[in-house]
Amino acid sequence: MASLSEGLTAYQIAGDRGPWVVLVHGLVTPSYAWEPLAETLAAEGFRVLRYDHFGRGLSDRPAIRYDLDLYVCQLRELIDTLGIESMHLIGWSMGGLIVTRFAAEHPASVASLTLISPGLFLDSFGFGQRLSRLPGMHRLIAWRVGDVIDRLDKAHLSHPDQFPDYNKRAREQLAFPGMGESFASTLAHFAMNAGDQWRTVGEHPRPVLVVWGDRDRVTDYANATRVLQLYPRAELLTVQGAKHAPHLDHSEIVHPAVMKHLKAARPDTDA
Repeated sequence: MASLSEGLTAYQIAGDRGPWVVLVHGLVTPSYAWEPLAETLAAEGFRVLRYDHFGRGLSDRPAIRYDLDLYVCQLRELIDTLGIESMHLIGWSMGGLIVTRFAAEHPASVASLTLISPGLFLDSFGFGQRLSRLPGMHRLIAWRVGDVIDRLDKAHLSHPDQFPDYNKRAREQLAFPGMGESFASTLAHFAMNAGDQWRTVGEHPRPVLVVWGDRDRVTDYANATRVLQLYPRAELLTVQGAKHAPHLDHSEIVHPAVMKHLKAARPDTDA
């Protein structure tokens, strides 16, 4: 656990030495979803940090506003606490939004970016966001977060039968009070249609890989066009038949592509 300004953050590190890779998860599914990729990267000579957002997994659930400022601050404080000066950032879903803003604000710290099904230019949560701001709806959404979790496997995986414990593991975080409230707050304050304000991040010469399943309906694959406009130098890997989590049930395609991307961008230092 790392003690940060807003509470304790749960994290895990795989690998003893090598360039740092920091994995940033999305809206609901905590860092357990990174386990296969973290193990793969560590075996190839990287040090891999994965952590749980505030309000998710094993991290604290402070009674605060859950917005992009909070999540970017958490990432910055965590890497400062661990003494990480240079890193490759990999963001999935909402994590793609977090790492994009972080890279825009701290360009010298980011050796490369990988965006998996990124939550940039997203407007599909718009109705839910407006609904969440109505009187009494925040509490209702918090109460129904279990229903959202019970549908994760169908939304994220094109082969959910290969991950029979996927929803069960996500449900484990409900044992700690405050997860529903943090989810409702994140939904209410999600940075809708965000992306254009960080145009400078796409002008940076660092390598960028975008990975997207063509059957993704959570962060719709149609948004790939706008993301590539933000990142005009990026390479797009379209994973045929994949949904929202191609790094999980299409790992045989995604993991080698991520590895190739990281090794091509590998910094000269192991700091």
